[in-house]
Amino acid sequence: MPLASESIKTPETVNEVSLRALLKNINETQLDFVRRCLVIDGGTRANLAELLVHPVFDEEFRASHDAKM
Repeated sequence: MPLASESIKTPETVNEVSLRALLKNINETQLDFVRRCLVIDGGTRANLAELLVHPVFDEEFRASHDAKM
């Protein structure tokens, strides 16, 4: 799998690079969160409310977030 710096030189030479190859040190839950954020179509991309209940955030995070709202 090529590195992003090798793949994305100009719009004409962009090659598909998997997120898994670019983000080697994250787990599947984190990768799923990133994928949901990067959906190009805004109508199908996850919104903030959906992202905040994603399993990537634990109960401690949710409790602190709710306290600030």
